[in-house]
Amino acid sequence: MLADAFDPDGEDDLRLSLKRKRGRRKQTNDRHVAAYVYRQRQAGVPFESAVAGAMAAFKRSRGKVTGAFSIWRPHFDLDPKLATRI
Repeated sequence: MLADAFDPDGEDDLRLSLKRKRGRRKQTNDRHVAAYVYRQRQAGVPFESAVAGAMAAFKRSRGKVTGAFSIWRPHFDLDPKLATRI
């Protein structure tokens, strides 16, 4: 990958050209998505409804929402303030 960034013909001085990867950058933070689901669960909303709400609110797939929640849930259980400080 790094070798492709250098001038391939070797005629000029060695120059490194760094380019941003194409594609869409992540717009929402996984912690925000997980905090939304966590707060809904604390309010008594069923898990599936909380996931559906997060999918609609953040325009993320079900797998991304449940993945973010499974990663952040142990942190929220240890310190619930993490879910409210957003």
